Amino acid sequence: MAIYDGGSGADGALTISGDTTWTEYSYIIASISNAIITCTNDPTGNISAGDEVLVIHMQGDASDANSPPTNAAHVGKWEIGKVDSVSSGAKTITLTANVTNATLDTGGKTFVIKVPNYTNVTINTTKTLSAQVYDGTDGTLGVIPFKCSGTLTVTGDINLDGKGFAGGAVGPGASGYGGESWGGLGGAGTASGAGTDGKGGGGGGWSGNGGVGRTGGGGGGLAAGSTNNGGAGGGGGLTTHYGGGGGGGYGTAGTTGGTAGGVGGGNDHADADLAANIYLGTGGGAGASANAAGGKGGGLLWVSAKTITITGGITCDGANGAAALEANSGGCGGGSGGSVYLKCNTCNLGASKVTATGGTGGTGGGVSGEVGGAGGVGVIALYSTSGTESETTNPSNTETQHTFTELPLSLPFQAVLF
Repeated sequence: MAIYDGGSGADGALTISGDTTWTEYSYIIASISNAIITCTNDPTGNISAGDEVLVIHMQGDASDANSPPTNAAHVGKWEIGKVDSVSSGAKTITLTANVTNATLDTGGKTFVIKVPNYTNVTINTTKTLSAQVYDGTDGTLGVIPFKCSGTLTVTGDINLDGKGFAGGAVGPGASGYGGESWGGLGGAGTASGAGTDGKGGGGGGWSGNGGVGRTGGGGGGLAAGSTNNGGAGGGGGLTTHYGGGGGGGYGTAGTTGGTAGGVGGGNDHADADLAANIYLGTGGGAGASANAAGGKGGGLLWVSAKTITITGGITCDGANGAAALEANSGGCGGGSGGSVYLKCNTCNLGASKVTATGGTGGTGGGVSGEVGGAGGVGVIALYSTSGTESETTNPSNTETQHTFTELPLSLPFQAVLF
């Protein structure tokens, strides 16, 4: 039995011969009842019986200030389902089996997105297939998912850089907002106090600490930064220095900010194979008084193909934090890398052709502005039965079954609905 499931090939061949933005057929889910998914908009015309879809719980309750958010038990959970029927009037998609993994938490954001089944996918030399930028309000996800019964050949580029969660915005007073993450938007500090904790830590003000961030980087402050489970603390330190924004984190603890922004944590090994949870990259925090934003996180690529050959590039990197636009203000934090999930029989990835790195921190302004923190690395998971032993990725991939033993179609904690 093959390790991959390349699908039916019903959508034919895809050739990218000019720079192209991926067309997402994705919908916000209002409710899930067993196999019935009710969407906020009508999915007919774009999703049909026989199609496959990715159901993914993208974000927790944005109003939940806890760290980690209380209503986030299923954030990052995902599964592939097959469509039995679609109803225009009811705005429903009925699958052939119940949704068991990516269920909807109270106040959270869960989406359904079509997974095209191609025969072969070719990205021509010098041409780029790009994702759209995540926007949880309209169903745009920053995700490219597809199956390929033949070969994925990339001599050009698949680019999801900076397509994930948003960087922190300009905060009140001298503070900055923390970056957006799977817990929602980051908080902000006050003009003279400490930044808020939870999700993306908020920026401290003139004399306040940067807030503790669960995932999104804390915004810039003027006193000591903080670190907690992936969210880098806002920069701080001397009362004469505006701190840089913290880098966006992916999962593990970031570093504490000094005068510069803390570096975001990366690559949580509990999710290193992306079988249980898969995330967009988180945004970096805004620098103190920067009048600029943190870098966006990287996007999410999900591919299952018979053969994958990369001589060009696949990038899901976090965007760089913006440089401070005001004199003596802190630079903004870089976004964290996103997620790359590759499943195939044979892979030829080359050397460092597949990346999910964090963005760099932006420079500070004037003599008193400090640099923002770098974003944490994302996660690359590779499932294959054979491949080129010299292949490398950045960060290093979690390689499963490369010893040529068989991998079950249904991975642990990953519901494949057929």
